[in-house]
Amino acid sequence: MWETDLCWSNGSSTHDGRHRRGELAPTVASGYVRVVLDKAIDGVGPLRSAAASADTKLVDAGGDVEKALAALVRMHSSLAGVQGFVTNLGGVSTIAVTVPANVAGVTIVQCHLVAGIAHLRGYDLEDPRVRNAILACMLGEDEVRSLIKSHRLPSSPMALATSPVHDPVLDETLSREVTSGSSAGRPVAGP
Repeated sequence: MWETDLCWSNGSSTHDGRHRRGELAPTVASGYVRVVLDKAIDGVGPLRSAAASADTKLVDAGGDVEKALAALVRMHSSLAGVQGFVTNLGGVSTIAVTVPANVAGVTIVQCHLVAGIAHLRGYDLEDPRVRNAILACMLGEDEVRSLIKSHRLPSSPMALATSPVHDPVLDETLSREVTSGSSAGRPVAGP
C-alpha cells in the first residue's frame, strides 16, 4: 500500500565544454520538467498557485480538509478533461503541435493537484524536498518502487518530503526519470 496522500541530466561535456551528441537533449528536457513543476505549483496564466487553489477549496469546505481534498480532485479531473478536449480539437492535422501541448497540460494539471494535496496536508510547497516528492509522484507508484529497488531513488515521496536535508543531485535525477519515460499522463500515485 502506498504510504500517504503525498505519494506522494546531467549532460556530459567534452574537455572543451561542448556537449557530446545525444546528451544535451536529456539536460534540456529535465530542465523543462523543473519549469513545468514550478509553473504548476506557483501558478501560470489563469491557473492560480496550487496553495491558493487548495486554500479556496478548504474555505469552501468550511475548513474540512477531507472535503477540500475531494473538491480539489473533482476540480482537477474537470481541468484535465477540458485540457484534453481543447488540445485535441484540431485532430490529426495538428498532431505535431497538440501532442506536446497535451503532455505539458496533463503534467501541469497533475503536478498542481499533487501540490494542492501536499499543501492541504501541511507541507511547505517552497521546500525543495517537497517539490522533489511532488515530482516523484509523477512517476507513479510502480515506477517509484522500481527506482527505489534499483537504488536510483533513495525512498518514497513521503520520505523525500520529510528527509532531514535537501539533496540537489536528486533534483536532476528525478527530472531525468520523469523525462526518460512517458510518465506524463500516467495516473499519479496517491490516495
